[in-house]
Amino acid sequence: MNLLVKWIPVSIMTASALFLTGCGSSSSSKPTKDGLYIKAAVYDTNKTADITDDTLSIYFNRTVDINTSDENLSQSFDINGTGAFGNSVNLDYNDSMFHRLKITLDANSTKFIAGETNIALSNLNKLQNIFSLNHSNVIVTSPRRLHKTGQSVSYLAHDDGEYQTGESRSFTSNGDGTITDDVTGLVWQESDDDTLRDWDSAKRYCEALTTANLEWQLPSMDQLIELSDKGTHKPAIDSSFSDTKNSEYWSGDEYLATSRDDIWTVNFTNSRTNNPEKTVTHYVRCVNTPIVQGEARYTRNNAKQIVLDASTNLIWQDTADTVSDTAKKTWSEAVDKCEQLDLGGYSDWRLPNLNELNSITDKTTHGPAMDREFKNKKSTKFWSSTTEDANSSSAWYSYFWCGCNDVQDKTEKDNVRCVRSAEQ
Repeated sequence: MNLLVKWIPVSIMTASALFLTGCGSSSSSKPTKDGLYIKAAVYDTNKTADITDDTLSIYFNRTVDINTSDENLSQSFDINGTGAFGNSVNLDYNDSMFHRLKITLDANSTKFIAGETNIALSNLNKLQNIFSLNHSNVIVTSPRRLHKTGQSVSYLAHDDGEYQTGESRSFTSNGDGTITDDVTGLVWQESDDDTLRDWDSAKRYCEALTTANLEWQLPSMDQLIELSDKGTHKPAIDSSFSDTKNSEYWSGDEYLATSRDDIWTVNFTNSRTNNPEKTVTHYVRCVNTPIVQGEARYTRNNAKQIVLDASTNLIWQDTADTVSDTAKKTWSEAVDKCEQLDLGGYSDWRLPNLNELNSITDKTTHGPAMDREFKNKKSTKFWSSTTEDANSSSAWYSYFWCGCNDVQDKTEKDNVRCVRSAEQ
């Protein structure tokens, strides 16, 4: 039985804690062979200083039943690093949302630190009578906030220009040669130094940069491609950035689909990706950001054939027809197919925009460049709902052999993977 519990106040002294049962079983069930573990943990500050609207969403691998017990919430988890639950937090368990326990902190809680704090299940006596517990630590991550692509014109009903999903682009000049991305919090070099460098020289340049007394590095490919604005071109970037060239800029990531001597770049003429050899020269825009290695953020509902990305809060279609050659569609057919899709109990599917589609490519692998939680994968092109700004007869696609993207005529036929926004 799936149990949905909404907003339960928890006192740490007389705590209502996690008491977990197997799917369809009661608390007196015999031990199961399946272990219980945390798949992902996402800490969201909601971009405010108020800790009482901070949430920690914990995704389990199976059904969790929340019942009153003699154990408290702080004993339900081992927290290694900064972060603690206060005297009266709120629990929101939603089994249909991939076994998610959403914990809203109170004023007596301590903020968690994404990328540093680890969380695991504790040694709970009652739980051990039911499950074989897996106490592996999971790194607490922060939400990945996706920008709108920049497309504001609608070329077809239900395309990117109509939905404009994502957060509005917003950049603040700090008056010291840097610009803050108000969506992601990344701090960027405001203007490049008009110098062409090979990749090794570009890395050294960023690492030696002292602008605003910050530490700098080459941006990841994901950071660089999302910085590009698909709603404009020549250059394809917000006008806040000075002197951007209609040319390629280095990322810090190797292009593993061919050779470690090839490096990902973004051409800010038109937002297209490329993979030149590291010995050629391109421009550089550095970023100030820590390198955070997070745990796998995906979880799949096998019965519904859908996959949740806990980082972006997007749910993805993962049925066999997503990779079928016979199911390939033209761009307009792809838009319509997603609008008509009824899957997993949801009917609000849409064709993903390019930023959303890029977000599920895994550039640390290739052939296909996707996480293993997706069961239906193929090294082929998938349509996005985003039209090319320079040519409205073409639309963007992501090529899942490598995770790269380009444009093609909308009359071509390619694969379709639909998306929807998950419940908050």
